[in-house]
Amino acid sequence: MTGQYAIADHIPPPLTGSHAFQMPDQYTLGVVTQACIGHGHFGEYYQTHSTQEPTTCPCNEELQTCKHIVSECQAYEEHQAIITKGAPDHQLATIFGTKAGIDALAEFVKKSKAFQKQMT
Repeated sequence: MTGQYAIADHIPPPLTGSHAFQMPDQYTLGVVTQACIGHGHFGEYYQTHSTQEPTTCPCNEELQTCKHIVSECQAYEEHQAIITKGAPDHQLATIFGTKAGIDALAEFVKKSKAFQKQMT
């Protein structure tokens, strides 16, 4: 698979609806979906869409990427073990492309508030 959304397109569509859409919390579903497709509140998105928002991470990393947030960022370090449960390899294809990875990402988002607009 190739293209911008290929990383999130590893789970074949079921007739009953996507596993991700069975999340009880619609807000978390929205944030997880934004992270999976690369349209969220993080530096990598801001850089590609020429917004006035900062592209740096609060931990001073030059470019805040999805990979950085879920596996490297010191600001979310205490919650990264959640990602490890669902995606031990911390690869974005595993996190965004498997049921266990998506479940872990949803829990990570809820507890860490990652990928959400930070009000200053």
